[in-house]
Amino acid sequence: MGIETGLTFDLDEVHTDGREAIVFGAGMFGKHIVNELLQRHIVPTCICDNNQALKGTEYHGFPVIPYRELPKKNYLFVLGVADWPIQEAVLTQLLGDGVALKDIVMPLFYGPRLLFDERILMVPGWAEAVVLERGKRRKKQGRQFAEYFLSNDLRRIQFYGEGVLADWLEQEIDGSSIVMEMRAGNLQEVSGAADAIVVADQARYIYLEEELMDIVDCPIIDVWSVVR
Repeated sequence: MGIETGLTFDLDEVHTDGREAIVFGAGMFGKHIVNELLQRHIVPTCICDNNQALKGTEYHGFPVIPYRELPKKNYLFVLGVADWPIQEAVLTQLLGDGVALKDIVMPLFYGPRLLFDERILMVPGWAEAVVLERGKRRKKQGRQFAEYFLSNDLRRIQFYGEGVLADWLEQEIDGSSIVMEMRAGNLQEVSGAADAIVVADQARYIYLEEELMDIVDCPIIDVWSVVR
């Protein structure tokens, strides 16, 4: 299954629009999602799961119903599974049953260490998809990417890494007052003169940050922090 675009990743942007919200997954992550929804004043109808053995159980009063026993309605499915193989399986299942992407939410939490943890790191395409979607949404809101750097008094920046995200962000700040030094393709090319290093390889940011901190004293920033 390829990377699907059009999914909602941010729970703060979820609107039921008259649909019944259902958390798909009755494990620990699913229960965490129930609590996150309640904090946002979204009350799920139930929790569904593919495990028939969980039928009749509940969490905080929300019943667990086997997925295949759900009445045929227009639901908003909020994925409560964390591991990528299971996420992929559930997405494939829902899409195969005719559920539209607009009716599926795959919650990913802010912060590179939470959003792009080891599970998501195994699928770098998801990192690109999430960052690009957030960036496009930010642009539609009339927010300029240079604002992030200017508000933090970062005038000279250097990108570390190549690829789609680096090309895209470089284009977005073109014409602004931000000075971009040469893009570094390896650690030997990293400049200590920049006000900040922006890691364009979001999927490997956690590991690259530690390596870069041994080379420069300036802030090490991931692309997600710029667009969030």
